[in-house]
Amino acid sequence: FQTASLVKVRNDAIDDHKTCALKHNLDEDPISLNEAGKRYGKANKGLETAVLAPLKETLGKEIKIVAAHYCLINGRYFAHVVLKQRQKVVSVLMTPKENYTGTVDDVIACGTSGDLQVACFETDRYSLFVVSNKPEAENLVIARTVSNSIREHILKSEPSV
Repeated sequence: FQTASLVKVRNDAIDDHKTCALKHNLDEDPISLNEAGKRYGKANKGLETAVLAPLKETLGKEIKIVAAHYCLINGRYFAHVVLKQRQKVVSVLMTPKENYTGTVDDVIACGTSGDLQVACFETDRYSLFVVSNKPEAENLVIARTVSNSIREHILKSEPSV
């Protein structure tokens, strides 16, 4: 079940993938995830490790990080880890969750845009998206592979109050 608010955030994640990962054409220079961890939430720092570690276990050397930073698109900030696997670009995007009641506990396919597939899941505080032009099943495998690692990373970084 997707609320209108989640759809808007998902569309911003798609725009970020297109504008940042594919075209490298942002209006504002991104900052490092370490810097974002100091300014905007500790879960940003080290996100790239939480993303890459489980993927390396399952995919080995065929997946690599191209970039990891904190960027602005459509007025929304995303921690953005850009990966490449067999010439396909994959974005893992995390943004602070907005005040809506819907929660996506499971990793689900949550939309398409042209040839792009989007998978999404949430934690208490963040909405996460995996965007790529891989087939839906492969995109979901990547999202499911990183979801537990990212959830653990967030809990260690920002323990519940």
